[in-house]
Amino acid sequence: GIFYTARQQLFKSIDYGDNWFPYSTGTTGAIRELSISGSDPEKIYAVTGISLYLSTNGGITFFNRAAGLPNRVITGVCIHPDSSNVSLVSLSGFGGGHIFKTTNSGLSWFDVSGNLPDIPANDVLIYYPGHSTPIVLAATDIGVFVSSDFGITWPELAAGLPNTVSIHLDHNRQQNKLRVGTHGRGVWEYDGSILGINK
Repeated sequence: GIFYTARQQLFKSIDYGDNWFPYSTGTTGAIRELSISGSDPEKIYAVTGISLYLSTNGGITFFNRAAGLPNRVITGVCIHPDSSNVSLVSLSGFGGGHIFKTTNSGLSWFDVSGNLPDIPANDVLIYYPGHSTPIVLAATDIGVFVSSDFGITWPELAAGLPNTVSIHLDHNRQQNKLRVGTHGRGVWEYDGSILGINK
């Protein structure tokens, strides 16, 4: 029954959303993205514009973990389901990388954009159909790109998707369905096998 939402700080409910209470300190600005670790729920990332914050105590206190990232708006953050130390972020803007990875909970970051076009990335997703894969997806201003080598190469995932801005990525693990939210063209769904992985 635990839920989180955010405005200027993190709010938490322990009764399925009936009651909410302010819960966090250490962030500045409106929180626009949250990511909670599946393997260690005490680790939560919060994004406020160009700032990235990490909590290691379930959202009570946050510390800045943006050092080493370009000074651009962070549009998405995804924690690896198997390892709370490994995360990816997506970045907007032009010039430089758009997907960055950490293996030490944000103490350092390195560019895994590979040959991804120099366009704003709006979301990033580590594809996890119940087990680890090297597959990562990026939603960008010109569509979705998928890397099967954890960020070295990024071919486009065209497969019927309209030529439009892709904003959000989600994965239904039970049905192995990938969903892509677009700007003005609706939500599109793919079977996970299109990525070369079958449950």
